[in-house]
Amino acid sequence: MKSRLLLFSLLLAAGILRAQPTTPPAPAPAPPPPPQKAADHSYKPLTLKLNEDGSKYVRFIMWHQFWMTATQNNPGTRDVKGQLIDGSEGSESAWSTDIALRRSRFLVYAQISPRAMILTHWGINNQSFIGGGVGAVGFQGASTTGANNGGKKPQLFLHDAWTEYEIVKDKLYLGAGLIYWNGISRLTSNSTLNFMTLDAPIFN
Repeated sequence: MKSRLLLFSLLLAAGILRAQPTTPPAPAPAPPPPPQKAADHSYKPLTLKLNEDGSKYVRFIMWHQFWMTATQNNPGTRDVKGQLIDGSEGSESAWSTDIALRRSRFLVYAQISPRAMILTHWGINNQSFIGGGVGAVGFQGASTTGANNGGKKPQLFLHDAWTEYEIVKDKLYLGAGLIYWNGISRLTSNSTLNFMTLDAPIFN
């Protein structure tokens, strides 16, 4: 009996000695990050509805155009201060550079009824260090007359301020006000909203 107990104890000890410690299971891989959404470049007009269905509204539009220019000067060219710029080839001052605000415009129009519309359009043109709309003494003492005039253009002015009424749907309109259209209708003028790098001819 003792020998059996001894044999059983030896077998039990051998089983314990042979037992391998169990390793914890490997953690589950982290889920992949959710795909990033593409940037939303859609445009929603800035509009203020005047009634429930939006048929009467006020819309706001703005656009800005900047120019960087490099001009090769002619011999005898003078700068805004009246100083002579030697435009001869090889001269250090043969070229002039400038950064200008070509256009900065704001337009608001209101469709106040199915047939009547009111529009205002104002802004600034050609503002730069040498041709902006600064005051007479705001540009290093420049006068309002002469070649070195620093106040060539007003700072802010109205381009359009008019109202129109649709007499025959999509065919005949009657309007009045301040306009800067060319030709017989507003559709004969180029829209400055539709070009940026290529400008309109000066007569337009």
